[in-house]
Amino acid sequence: MKTISKVLMICLLFAANAGFVLSQNIDKPQGRYIIVEAPDQIFSEVDGNFEVRNFLVYGFSEETSSKPFHENINEMQGIVKFSIASRSEAVQGARRCTAIMTSDKYQETFRKVLLMLEVQTVVVGNDHYTVDEFYQIIKQK
Repeated sequence: MKTISKVLMICLLFAANAGFVLSQNIDKPQGRYIIVEAPDQIFSEVDGNFEVRNFLVYGFSEETSSKPFHENINEMQGIVKFSIASRSEAVQGARRCTAIMTSDKYQETFRKVLLMLEVQTVVVGNDHYTVDEFYQIIKQK
């Protein structure tokens, strides 16, 4: 009887622990994503250009080269300057980026930057949006 009680207790503890672990992963987006605190404050106007500085793109493997992203995005129409860290700095799997865009269609340009970075999800608070859904939000601001 004691053996059955021990086995039952171990199974219950395992099930509770597995439920906790699974609940922690439910809100974590799959693939690459960014987190935005306030969509209406994401852009800063500086010298007639619009900037999004120091945003983190999560979901990069350490082996992924930043160079193709850097080169391709800097060649885009509407980009004044784009930079991406070559390695994760403070957060494992996250690269720090800065995008400086001309004022002409800057929200659309930022949308294209996110797509070129292969971002799949934009997290705003507890809500998850596709890049196109997020574009609709920032376009209204």
